[in-house]
Amino acid sequence: MNEGHSAFLGLELIRKLVQNHNLPFSHAKEVVASSVIFTTHTPVPAGNDVFPLEMIDRYFGNYWPSLGISRHEFLDLGLKIGEHHNFNMTVLALTLSGQKNGVSELHGAVSRNIFRNVWPGIPEDEVPIDHITNGIHTLTWLSPSIKYLYDKYLDKDWKERLYAKEVWDKVDEIPDEELWKTHCVLKTKMIGYIRDKLKEQRAANGESIERIKEVDTLLDSNALTIGFARRFATYKRANLIFRDLARIQRLLNNPERPMQIIFAGKAHPADGPAHEIIKHINDIAKQEGFNGKVILVENYNMTLARNMVQGVDIWLNNPRRPLEASGTSGQKVGINGIINFSVLDGWWCEGYNGKNGWAIGDDTFYDNEYHQDNADSESIYNILEKQIIPTFFDRNEKGIPEKWVKIMKESIKTIAPEYSTHRMVQDYTNKYYITSMERYDKIKASNYQFAINLSEWKKKVAHLWPQVQIIADKTANQLKERNFISGETIPIYATVILGGLEPSDVKVQAYYGTIGSNNTIEKPEIIDMNLVEKNSDGTYLYSANITLYEGGEYGYTFRVIPHNPDIINPFNLGLIRWIVQ
Repeated sequence: MNEGHSAFLGLELIRKLVQNHNLPFSHAKEVVASSVIFTTHTPVPAGNDVFPLEMIDRYFGNYWPSLGISRHEFLDLGLKIGEHHNFNMTVLALTLSGQKNGVSELHGAVSRNIFRNVWPGIPEDEVPIDHITNGIHTLTWLSPSIKYLYDKYLDKDWKERLYAKEVWDKVDEIPDEELWKTHCVLKTKMIGYIRDKLKEQRAANGESIERIKEVDTLLDSNALTIGFARRFATYKRANLIFRDLARIQRLLNNPERPMQIIFAGKAHPADGPAHEIIKHINDIAKQEGFNGKVILVENYNMTLARNMVQGVDIWLNNPRRPLEASGTSGQKVGINGIINFSVLDGWWCEGYNGKNGWAIGDDTFYDNEYHQDNADSESIYNILEKQIIPTFFDRNEKGIPEKWVKIMKESIKTIAPEYSTHRMVQDYTNKYYITSMERYDKIKASNYQFAINLSEWKKKVAHLWPQVQIIADKTANQLKERNFISGETIPIYATVILGGLEPSDVKVQAYYGTIGSNNTIEKPEIIDMNLVEKNSDGTYLYSANITLYEGGEYGYTFRVIPHNPDIINPFNLGLIRWIVQ
């Protein structure tokens, strides 16, 4: 399932099992969770459907009886903890899926933060949402001219081995002059295409003959050309580069180092603020000092996108961090030798290595959007002035920008193997699909008994979990103010009340690490404790040895989590017991 919009299909799969195979809801839900993988694609609220409960009542009042559950049980599937007024489709998808992921490493972390209250008590970094970073279909977006160079200089089977880093090392064998010449031809081709589009655009908008003829003089193939093409959602900040109009005007109108910016994209019909951003860019493009230097191309489509991702020099991407889940346009330009100039958000957090492009700002999190926009725009101007523009116009005797071409090659070598659908599908297959297929095979082979047993075990654990308690270890007071030698082994003990559960139903763990500024454990180490003995009062004694090597103030605590070799992720149950002191 991709995005919460699709989550009702999970309910329908459950309904079929209930109706056609006479499984109770809890057993059917276990079957579905075993075979369903959910990918969330955006942290932006508009991408996560939320419906008022009266709407759920209206459309599903006759549906939950077919699942064999009550209204309360149905609504619980889509409610966040602490929120009782809205049915959240992403929460429903998370609830019905055994495996869950975001679409980049940072997006996985952001998703764990957003949805942490679906699993209260679970540490944020252990919330059961992982990540697989998006990739692009390389041959769809690769220029035929660049493909010709790859055919000439890479291994013959490079198209079948896109994911192999060693395949792309041979990019260094492409002569600088040949790569640069090919790029320049593609840039000229793009300019021709955009001029044709602009003529059509101005004619359709009823502009004068003079304005239409003017198009032939627009866009300089020798100018540093920045491209910005994507959805005009407000968080993508398409007009951020115009925050200081005087400064960007100076950069655009330097006769010795000319620069131009091409914008393209569309906004959602209902997104008024995004329409205002487009209007703002359009108004700037008509002003003195920007006319002919800032181009806004209408009717964005794949053909226009292909021309731009194959023909510009720099690809600008400046979303408001951390709202870009992944982004793929920068991956499309990377395979064509175009250089990314992007905020450290989405995939670029992982893709940027300091040599294959430029990073706008840093990984600072801002509470104030105004300050964030100021900092990021300042970074854009500084990097353009001090790094990008000088590097682009620094040419050797043959007119080749050697340093620039070196970055182009580094961009290709690092982006092409890592950010393709070849790698992405391999990751999904190895990490999720095979696991789900093998699990579903077990379920079918046992005539659903595997899922039934697991569902009943979960029900038992959930019922008895309130009885689980941890009693502080005997050494707590002794360790409180004690100093340790690096490498010294420290034994710790905990006594656990399991109530009606067996030791095989749980893991008892020590959770320790350095004490942070807010008096919590940072970067924790987690180790399973060993069962020492069952005490005469029915409690259980557990022990573990911890070893500290670095200096600092340390803290530790204990926790109990459910354990069963057949569960997909112990934290999916949302059950955890910490020591109460």
